[in-house]
Amino acid sequence: MSVVDKDLGWKKILRNMRKIDAKAVKVGIQDGDKTSDGKESLAYIASLHEFGSPGGKIPERSFIRTAIDKNEHKINNLSDGLALKILDGSVTVRGALDLIGLKVTGMIQEQITDGDYVPLAPATIRRKKNNSDKPLIDTGHMRQSIRHVIEDK
Repeated sequence: MSVVDKDLGWKKILRNMRKIDAKAVKVGIQDGDKTSDGKESLAYIASLHEFGSPGGKIPERSFIRTAIDKNEHKINNLSDGLALKILDGSVTVRGALDLIGLKVTGMIQEQITDGDYVPLAPATIRRKKNNSDKPLIDTGHMRQSIRHVIEDK
């Protein structure tokens, strides 16, 4: 009696699982991005709004964490579905991560636009270029700078 080992796709699945584990998608303001005048780190400015400033002059207006928390179920469902497609070979890891990155980018941008935040101080409204009372949006540069990158882990 002889034993025949037929690979019905298991090696391909293992290869694809290793590929999934080797990459990550990062969504938000990316390292090196600058304010529209090029003088300051946009990630620093975004972090002041996301967490609030030391001393509380700028209140917390979380747009990244809130978008992720509000959409966690949607993100997980998308990720699970795409993981299955990666395993069966119908989608590449890069393609799946791009899709997740684009979807989460849109969720964060929507949160910036539609979020319910602590109102701006009257002096801040007067100082804004667009004279709007909308928190997190002055020139739109920060909202437009939300993007995703795919990196090796």
